[in-house]
Amino acid sequence: DPVARPRELTALETRASPLTAIEGVVGGVPLSLRVHDELHPADRDNHALLWPRISLASEAGVLTLADVHGPVTWSPALHTRRDAAGR
Repeated sequence: DPVARPRELTALETRASPLTAIEGVVGGVPLSLRVHDELHPADRDNHALLWPRISLASEAGVLTLADVHGPVTWSPALHTRRDAAGR
């Protein structure tokens, strides 16, 4: 049986926009979602501003599924030496 993991999701401020922002933590992992829901069942191409895109970020970089049909891209994090001021 799956173990129940703590989760906490909160819808951010509601605006006059088709996008809903949700932030939270699921199983100790921070989560940020922007959900676009403006498609009309009778006119599926109308207002199709955003198609599904998923990005997973870590200290190593970002893995992104750019569209339902691909591509999947990997963007490694930029690691550079610090200067004398610690920047």
